Amino acid sequence: MDLVDRDAYLKENEAWEDLIRRQRADLNVLFTSMGQFVQNRRLSDEERECRVECFRSALRELEEKMSRVERAITLQVSYLSEKLNDRQQDFPHRSLRRQERLRDRIRCVERKFFLLKSEWMTWLWSTP
Repeated sequence: MDLVDRDAYLKENEAWEDLIRRQRADLNVLFTSMGQFVQNRRLSDEERECRVECFRSALRELEEKMSRVERAITLQVSYLSEKLNDRQQDFPHRSLRRQERLRDRIRCVERKFFLLKSEWMTWLWSTP
């Protein structure tokens, strides 16, 4: 494997770790402030609890996905950092396939994050 490719993958993984860290901080703010936002709305207690629990459940699910992606990134970084030897003929192909799978997983987490945040904000603005 070309060292330039490997370095590019490592930098890409580092950027993804930073993205997940920032999104996780955003999720924590959403999670902790969710109850306060809903308390100011004129909703029945049952409706409020149901809505908040639904969003919190979705946040927990997203948090779990983020943790799994972080573990996959850690595995890929350690795989890329291993000392290469001549017997690993398929190293460039395997590392590319693994990196592509990570890209797909990151896109999925990003979509879910923005969709969830968008749905929450839309609901807040549409509720009296």
